[in-house]
Amino acid sequence: MLLQTINLLQTPVQVPTVFLIAESGKTMLQALALAEILREQGWSVLTNTAGGSFKNQFKKADKSGAAVALIMGETECVSGTVSVKWLRQDKPQLSCRQEELNQLLQSTLLEPQN
Repeated sequence: MLLQTINLLQTPVQVPTVFLIAESGKTMLQALALAEILREQGWSVLTNTAGGSFKNQFKKADKSGAAVALIMGETECVSGTVSVKWLRQDKPQLSCRQEELNQLLQSTLLEPQN
């Protein structure tokens, strides 16, 4: 009771649904734009703007508890796609057009919280 009164209790941390991984530079800008679109669609998205190697970013994605990692590399940036890696399901990694991503996530995961 006293801890509640002085607000020292920890508030639960929201686990993101999506963790966005990008190389750097141009790909990071496109990844941030995609993250904003996904957030507007109701998805909880975490981006790692600090960059780093893909291996390091995948470790952070796994540690975040996200259900899916979206990978934005140079190839994806040019083709308008994103690579989708399921972190909590035994499914193969796939490529998806960015404009079809919301539909894919909705059909595979719980619907966004709008």
